[in-house]
Amino acid sequence: MKDYARHLIRKFDKDSDGIITFQELCEGLAKLSIFISSQEKQALMERLDIDRDGQITEAEMFRVLSQGSPSGGISNAGHDAIADATIKKIAAGASKFGSMQDYVRDLVRRFDRNSDGFLSIGELTDGLKKIGISLNSLEVQALMKRLDLNRDGEVSSDEILTVLGGSAQSSSIEKVIQKLQDGGKSFSSMKDYCKHLIKKFDRDNDGIITFTELCDGLLKLNIMVAGTDKRALMERLDLDRDGKITEHELYRVISGTVSDDLIEQTVKKIAAGAKKFSSLAEYVKDLVRKFDRNSDGFLSMQELTDGLAKIGIFLTQKEVQALMNKLDLNRDGEVSADEILSVLSSNGGSSPTGSLNTSVDRLVDRLAAGAKGFPSMKDYARSLIKKFDRDSDGIITFNELCDGLTKMSINVS
Repeated sequence: MKDYARHLIRKFDKDSDGIITFQELCEGLAKLSIFISSQEKQALMERLDIDRDGQITEAEMFRVLSQGSPSGGISNAGHDAIADATIKKIAAGASKFGSMQDYVRDLVRRFDRNSDGFLSIGELTDGLKKIGISLNSLEVQALMKRLDLNRDGEVSSDEILTVLGGSAQSSSIEKVIQKLQDGGKSFSSMKDYCKHLIKKFDRDNDGIITFTELCDGLLKLNIMVAGTDKRALMERLDLDRDGKITEHELYRVISGTVSDDLIEQTVKKIAAGAKKFSSLAEYVKDLVRKFDRNSDGFLSMQELTDGLAKIGIFLTQKEVQALMNKLDLNRDGEVSADEILSVLSSNGGSSPTGSLNTSVDRLVDRLAAGAKGFPSMKDYARSLIKKFDRDSDGIITFNELCDGLTKMSINVS
C-alpha cells in the first residue's frame, strides 16, 4: 500500500513538489477515469488532507487508503502505537499549566461543544484538530479506546487525567532508566555494571536494594527523581513485587535484552497451570476471564502484564512485549483465548495428559515402523491383527494387545 500511495502521488503531482493540491487531485481522478461531483471532490479532499493544510502528502494518502485495505495497511497494533504517541503529544501541553489537573480541565472545556462534561468521539476528533493533532477515523477510535476507561462511549476529565498522568509518569521513569543505562557505557558488560550498581546502592551489603537504598543511591549518582516517581521506579525494577531489587532484576530491566529462552519458559509456565483443569481449553478460558479487566474478551498488554503477576510470573515491559508478539497471532494488538490456546498447544500444552499423549504417539510410531517389510500399510495392519488375535475372532482385546506388544518386545507402563 505504501508503494501504491507513492505511485498515486507521482501520478497526480503535476509540479513534482511531492504533494497534491485540490486541483491536482481533481485532474488526477480524471486521469483514472473516476468522475465524481464537485461536492464529492471537496469531501474527498477533506478526507485525504488529514492535517487540513490544503495539501495531501504521501503519508496522509497512505494513512487514509490503508484504512480500507485488507492487507498491507496499518494493523490495529499500528493504530495503538499512534494512539500512544498521541497521548504523549496531548500530555506535553500540560507544561504551560500549574498542574495536569488544570490542563485536563481546560482541555475538556475547549473540546466539549455541548458542555455536558464529556467528550464524544466527534468532539475528541475536532478538539484534537484545534491543538494541531489530526487523526483518521481508525486512529481516533484507537485513541478513544485508550481514554474511555469505563467503556461508556464518552471520555470524562477523570479518565483523561488517569491516562495522561500515567503517560507523564511513565515518560519520566523511562528517562531515569535511560540515565542508568548510560552509566554502563564504560563497563565491559551490562552484567558487570549492574553488579557495580548493586554494590554502590547496597548499604548493608545483603546483596539486594531496598526502596530507601534506591533513593539514596540515585542521589549518589546525581539523578534527581520526584517522590511519586521514585515509588514507580521501584515498582518497575522490583519485578517480583517483594520489596527488594536483586541483581538479576536490575539487569533484566536495565539491559533491555529479551532472550527467546525466557519467552519459551514463560509460555511453559503458563501452560503448566492447565494441570488443575480437565482440558487446556477450559484452563485458557478461565485464564482470560481472570486477566480480562474490562470483560471485552481480549487481553491488552497491560491486562496481560497484571494477569501474569497474579499467577506469579513477573516480566519487564520489553519481555511482556515479546510475549505479546508471540501470543498475538493476528497482530491486532490484543490477545484472544483462541490465540493463547493455539500457542500453548503448539508448545506441548495440548492437555493435562500431554506427556501421556506424547508417549502413546511414540508407541504408534514404533508400531508403524514395522510396516517397512510389507507391500502396504493395510497388509501390515492385517498381519498385526493376526499376530495379536489369540482366539482368531478378528479383533484385539486389551489383554491381547498387551500380550502382542510383549511379543514384539515393546514394553509399555
